[in-house]
Amino acid sequence: MIKLNKTMEYALTALFHMDIEGAGEFVSTKELSSLYSLPEERLGKILQKLTRSGILESSQGKKGGYRLVKPMNELMLGEIMEALDGPVKTAHDGEDHTLCTGFCSCYVKGAVEEIQQNLLKFVYSVSPKEMLSKEMEKSI
Repeated sequence: MIKLNKTMEYALTALFHMDIEGAGEFVSTKELSSLYSLPEERLGKILQKLTRSGILESSQGKKGGYRLVKPMNELMLGEIMEALDGPVKTAHDGEDHTLCTGFCSCYVKGAVEEIQQNLLKFVYSVSPKEMLSKEMEKSI
Protein backbone atom coordinates (compact mmCIF):
# COMPACT_ATOMS: atom_id res chain seq x y z
CA MET A 1 0.00 0.00 0.00
CA ILE A 2 1.16 3.51 -0.65
CA LYS A 3 2.20 5.16 2.60
CA LEU A 4 3.54 8.62 3.40
CA ASN A 5 6.10 8.51 6.19
CA LYS A 6 8.06 11.02 8.30
CA THR A 7 10.64 11.36 5.53
CA MET A 8 7.91 12.57 3.19
CA GLU A 9 6.53 14.92 5.85
CA TYR A 10 9.98 16.46 6.39
CA ALA A 11 10.54 16.78 2.63
CA LEU A 12 7.18 18.48 2.08
CA THR A 13 7.81 20.86 4.98
CA ALA A 14 11.14 21.90 3.45
CA LEU A 15 9.73 22.14 -0.08
CA PHE A 16 6.75 24.24 0.99
CA HIS A 17 9.06 26.57 2.90
CA MET A 18 11.25 26.99 -0.18
CA ASP A 19 8.22 27.64 -2.35
CA ILE A 20 6.34 30.03 -0.06
CA GLU A 21 9.04 31.69 2.05
CA GLY A 22 12.18 31.10 0.02
CA ALA A 23 11.35 33.19 -3.06
CA GLY A 24 14.10 31.47 -5.07
CA GLU A 25 16.74 31.99 -2.41
CA PHE A 26 18.93 29.21 -1.09
CA VAL A 27 17.86 27.90 2.32
CA SER A 28 20.23 25.96 4.56
CA THR A 29 19.47 22.67 6.24
CA LYS A 30 20.33 24.28 9.56
CA GLU A 31 17.78 27.07 9.00
CA LEU A 32 15.01 24.65 8.03
CA SER A 33 15.85 22.35 10.91
CA SER A 34 15.69 25.23 13.36
CA LEU A 35 12.49 26.76 11.98
CA TYR A 36 10.49 23.54 11.96
CA SER A 37 12.20 21.51 14.72
CA LEU A 38 13.32 18.81 12.28
CA PRO A 39 16.35 16.57 12.86
CA GLU A 40 19.12 18.32 10.92
CA GLU A 41 21.09 15.24 9.87
CA ARG A 42 18.01 13.39 8.60
CA LEU A 43 16.75 16.50 6.81
CA GLY A 44 20.15 16.93 5.16
CA LYS A 45 19.97 13.40 3.73
CA ILE A 46 16.45 14.04 2.46
CA LEU A 47 17.48 17.28 0.75
CA GLN A 48 20.45 15.51 -0.85
CA LYS A 49 18.13 12.88 -2.33
CA LEU A 50 15.84 15.60 -3.68
CA THR A 51 18.88 17.31 -5.21
CA ARG A 52 20.12 14.11 -6.87
CA SER A 53 16.66 13.62 -8.40
CA GLY A 54 16.60 17.16 -9.83
CA ILE A 55 13.84 18.54 -7.62
CA LEU A 56 16.27 20.83 -5.77
CA GLU A 57 19.53 22.46 -6.62
CA SER A 58 22.24 23.05 -4.07
CA SER A 59 24.98 25.60 -3.58
CA GLN A 60 28.02 25.44 -1.31
CA GLY A 61 29.38 28.29 0.75
CA LYS A 62 28.28 30.84 3.29
CA LYS A 63 25.04 31.72 1.47
CA GLY A 64 24.58 28.20 0.15
CA GLY A 65 21.82 25.72 0.74
CA TYR A 66 18.96 24.36 -1.33
CA ARG A 67 16.25 25.78 -3.54
CA LEU A 68 13.53 24.46 -5.81
CA VAL A 69 14.34 23.89 -9.46
CA LYS A 70 10.70 24.48 -10.46
CA PRO A 71 7.64 25.84 -8.61
CA MET A 72 5.73 23.45 -6.34
CA ASN A 73 2.60 23.66 -8.49
CA GLU A 74 4.58 21.97 -11.28
CA LEU A 75 5.86 19.20 -9.03
CA MET A 76 3.79 16.03 -8.56
CA LEU A 77 3.53 14.13 -5.30
CA GLY A 78 4.69 10.92 -7.01
CA GLU A 79 7.91 12.60 -8.18
CA ILE A 80 8.79 13.48 -4.61
CA MET A 81 7.89 10.01 -3.35
CA GLU A 82 10.03 8.42 -6.05
CA ALA A 83 12.97 10.72 -5.31
CA LEU A 84 12.91 9.68 -1.65
CA ASP A 85 12.11 5.97 -1.81
CA GLY A 86 12.53 4.81 -5.40
CA PRO A 87 9.68 3.75 -7.70
CA VAL A 88 6.25 4.07 -6.11
CA LYS A 89 4.76 0.62 -5.73
CA THR A 90 1.41 -0.73 -4.73
CA ALA A 91 0.88 -3.59 -2.29
CA HIS A 92 0.37 -6.14 -5.06
CA ASP A 93 3.26 -5.20 -7.37
CA GLY A 94 4.86 -8.34 -8.73
CA GLU A 95 2.20 -10.76 -7.44
CA ASP A 96 0.63 -13.27 -9.79
CA HIS A 97 -3.18 -13.29 -9.64
CA THR A 98 -3.79 -15.90 -12.30
CA LEU A 99 -4.34 -18.68 -9.73
CA CYS A 100 -7.37 -17.51 -7.76
CA THR A 101 -8.56 -20.00 -5.17
CA GLY A 102 -12.13 -18.84 -4.84
CA PHE A 103 -14.78 -17.01 -6.82
CA CYS A 104 -15.12 -14.06 -4.43
CA SER A 105 -11.39 -13.85 -3.75
CA CYS A 106 -10.59 -13.30 -7.45
CA TYR A 107 -12.97 -10.38 -7.77
CA VAL A 108 -11.85 -8.77 -4.52
CA LYS A 109 -8.19 -9.02 -5.58
CA GLY A 110 -9.08 -7.47 -8.92
CA ALA A 111 -10.97 -4.62 -7.28
CA VAL A 112 -8.14 -3.97 -4.81
CA GLU A 113 -5.64 -3.93 -7.66
CA GLU A 114 -7.76 -1.39 -9.56
CA ILE A 115 -7.97 0.83 -6.46
CA GLN A 116 -4.20 0.59 -6.04
CA GLN A 117 -3.64 1.59 -9.69
CA ASN A 118 -5.96 4.58 -9.24
CA LEU A 119 -3.95 5.64 -6.18
CA LEU A 120 -0.78 5.40 -8.24
CA LYS A 121 -2.31 7.57 -10.98
CA PHE A 122 -3.42 10.06 -8.31
CA VAL A 123 0.04 10.56 -6.77
CA TYR A 124 1.48 11.31 -10.22
CA SER A 125 -1.28 13.77 -11.10
CA VAL A 126 -1.62 15.87 -7.94
CA SER A 127 0.63 18.70 -6.92
CA PRO A 128 1.37 18.99 -3.20
CA LYS A 129 0.90 22.74 -3.69
CA GLU A 130 -2.69 22.11 -4.77
CA MET A 131 -3.27 20.01 -1.66
CA LEU A 132 -1.71 22.67 0.58
CA SER A 133 -3.93 25.35 -0.94
CA LYS A 134 -7.02 23.26 -0.16
CA GLU A 135 -5.83 22.71 3.42
CA MET A 136 -5.16 26.43 3.89
CA GLU A 137 -8.65 27.29 2.59
CA LYS A 138 -10.16 25.06 5.29
CA SER A 139 -8.54 27.14 8.02
CA ILE A 140 -9.87 30.46 6.71
